[in-house]
Amino acid sequence: MSFEKTKISLIKALKLKNTHVLTLHGPWGTGKTHLWREIKAELEERKEASTTYLSCMTYNSISLLKSATMTALLSQSTGIARYGEKAGKLVVGLLNTKLPKEMQITVGFSDIQPLLPLIKKSIPSPSLVVFDDIERATDLDVGDLLGFVNFLVEELDQQVLLIMNREKLSEKAGERWQQIREKVVSLEIELLASSDEYVAIGLGDINNDHFNLFKEKIELLKIKNIRAIQHMRRVYDAVSAEEIFTPSQWMELIPSIVIFVAIHTNSIPDAAEVKRTIHKGAFFDPDEEQTEEQARAHALVQNYKLGTVDSFETEILLPYLQSGHLNVATAQSYAKHMDMRAKRNGAESTAHENLMKFYWDPNIQKAQLEALITATKPHLDFLSAGTATKLANAANEAGNTKLAQEIIYDWISKNEAAIKSAAENPSYLDERDDFIELHDNIKSVIEFRHTTIHKALSVPEAIHSITSSNTTGSRQLAPFKTTTPSSIEHILRSADHVAFREIFRFFARRLNGRSSDQHFGTASNHFIEACQNIIKLDSEGRLTELIRRLAKASNVASQIGIS
Repeated sequence: MSFEKTKISLIKALKLKNTHVLTLHGPWGTGKTHLWREIKAELEERKEASTTYLSCMTYNSISLLKSATMTALLSQSTGIARYGEKAGKLVVGLLNTKLPKEMQITVGFSDIQPLLPLIKKSIPSPSLVVFDDIERATDLDVGDLLGFVNFLVEELDQQVLLIMNREKLSEKAGERWQQIREKVVSLEIELLASSDEYVAIGLGDINNDHFNLFKEKIELLKIKNIRAIQHMRRVYDAVSAEEIFTPSQWMELIPSIVIFVAIHTNSIPDAAEVKRTIHKGAFFDPDEEQTEEQARAHALVQNYKLGTVDSFETEILLPYLQSGHLNVATAQSYAKHMDMRAKRNGAESTAHENLMKFYWDPNIQKAQLEALITATKPHLDFLSAGTATKLANAANEAGNTKLAQEIIYDWISKNEAAIKSAAENPSYLDERDDFIELHDNIKSVIEFRHTTIHKALSVPEAIHSITSSNTTGSRQLAPFKTTTPSSIEHILRSADHVAFREIFRFFARRLNGRSSDQHFGTASNHFIEACQNIIKLDSEGRLTELIRRLAKASNVASQIGIS
């Protein structure tokens, strides 16, 4: 394993003679600090060396880093180094405990450097000083740091390990590094790790099925950032702690956790564009011109096969990533939704399989056909109206009308929520193909509820609905079936300026396309008669003037009889 090989190489390098300064380098999130912790534990367990660890990004000046380093060396406690500005005083205090009274000092850290060789015996030996996050310490000059490293080696006989991401050094720091490193650094080691190791380190010990799915999705996104993977594990742990979701439900949730944490931690290329692509459904018009970034994001999302984003992502996962607050009540509700969805999918699958056998299995005996349909009855509360209709039709074909009636009656009695949802949808009856195929009893129940909830539209309301939403369903068509010339005339005379123009233009479009107009023919004739009657009764009136103007503008003047 590559991670283990790097670990072995670094431990061996630390034992080499005259190898005073080493660097461990690699991209962010690849586990450099994690590797160091493992090495530190081994060194201390074998009592091979005393170690002092400092993260450079904690300090905004070389003097503070020097003070913290000396404090930690003398105290063998990196905790003391956190006191920052007080570090110099602490060093002086510690030095005074090691020096005879006549040699004790009261000056700052910069004044005691000439005395440091005198107290080498107070520093554990062998001793290793580790400086981490060098590229993140933007306020530290690389030259000053390497000068201090050289001081630690030459004056205090320390061995030093530098942990860094060389690619992220600033341009100036990178140039300085290249100029000086050959004089100071003895050996450079690159962290090499396999994707298996990244996943194993980041996830740790979890349910085996869950681990394998995490691994599959992480590798699909080519994530090699241990911190991002650890963040996925923390999200998993936070939600798992509530004991809301079953192990099988987790198999649906894990892919979402992987890709949204990857986006949140910016650990995949084009993360922002990937997020936009997911939220708009990952579908692009093939003829639409895309940027290279959009094309890459589109390909990634299509290959990942996340599915449709729903309330788990929008109401549970994303808010938790952004705020750290888990909406437990919403998660519990979603778990129930998942359970119902699984039961529905299972019931639909069983019903579909039985229907396929009923119609197409040549080895099924006639006596068994009825049993196939009867076997689905216990699951009617999880079946759609369409599937219940198909089962009833099959029962009728088997000659058992009683069973067919029982299926429909039981479905209606067990699916109040589905009926209510359909009835509350204003356009449900307009989804003509699905609705027309339903059993007559189911249709009549939904139609009755729908009519009770949604009042009939007037002609102006129907026209506005059709014009604004481009929807032409039975509810919109109904008022046109009862129009008369006088009713249309009344509508035109009573309409305000907005409605009048909308109504006139609506009928004008019908007149201009009458060869393909199957629904408004009679109403369009009544509109012509209404306009002609208005002109006849008041040829010089304001309304007549508007009709003439709009008729000419809409190219229907000749049809209305306007010269």
